[in-house]
Amino acid sequence: MIHVQRRPGLDEQLRHSVEKLAAAVERRDGAPPLSDDALMHLGDPERVHLISTDGSASLTGYAQLSSSAQLNSSTQLSSSAQLNGAAAEVLGDRATVDALLGEVESLAPKLTVWSHGTLSPVAPAAGERGYRTTRILWQLRSPNAEPGPSGRVEVPAGVVIRPFVLGQDEEALLAINRAAFAELPDQGGWTLDDLADRFGASWFDVNGLLVAEQAATAELLGFHWTKVHPDDVGEVYVLAVAPAAQGMQLGRVLLQAGLDHLRQRGTDGVLLYVDDSNRNALHLYERNGFSRYNQDVQLQKD
Repeated sequence: MIHVQRRPGLDEQLRHSVEKLAAAVERRDGAPPLSDDALMHLGDPERVHLISTDGSASLTGYAQLSSSAQLNSSTQLSSSAQLNGAAAEVLGDRATVDALLGEVESLAPKLTVWSHGTLSPVAPAAGERGYRTTRILWQLRSPNAEPGPSGRVEVPAGVVIRPFVLGQDEEALLAINRAAFAELPDQGGWTLDDLADRFGASWFDVNGLLVAEQAATAELLGFHWTKVHPDDVGEVYVLAVAPAAQGMQLGRVLLQAGLDHLRQRGTDGVLLYVDDSNRNALHLYERNGFSRYNQDVQLQKD
């Protein structure tokens, strides 16, 4: 018997239980079932949290809903409250996912849900409930071997690649991110609070956040934010170039700089995520040794 409960936020013990369950599901499906954003907001009272348990009260699943509207605890716990335009992430086995989807649908008449990895039970469960795929996110991987001389691009004259400076570069980075991902609000809509959340994460390394700067004007032209996972796999976390700097091959220059940094860290290969609609980025990565490895899909039910 599956029991679903709504919570205003998760205490430390429940957060640990969800993280442990997410790790087990990742081993099962070969992909993390929750995004970084969801994991960073397990205790957030402005999001809706649902947990499922079995007859022994053991945690069997978890769902998190976020909305563009700011929510309070009473709204989250009200059975009649509905969240328009909510996005959900769900983890569990097939039966648990189905039960959690049923509960979140009662809260969100227009619901978007992410299914991470081709083996996740979320996509088939959602498909049977009438969802349609609205977005595809590819995971690409590369062994990150040292490129030969013909594979390298020189840094343009007058441009410097340097580490990000905390307390100085935040607004410029957000402006580039906003412009580069204008059509993807979950990425392009980052705020200073979103940056602060990531700066406070255990994996954050300021030396792994590289920016391209116009030396004469100190204007930021792009950035490459890298990440190292606990299993020593590197990640191209975010790579973005300002629209005004297009045509300078800065995307390739920044990609190489970040991959060099990850090699120096001794990483065991590199992964990245790129939207299927971003054909230019897909071509850039595939020309630089990345190949398609896995797939996340976003599904929507009206």
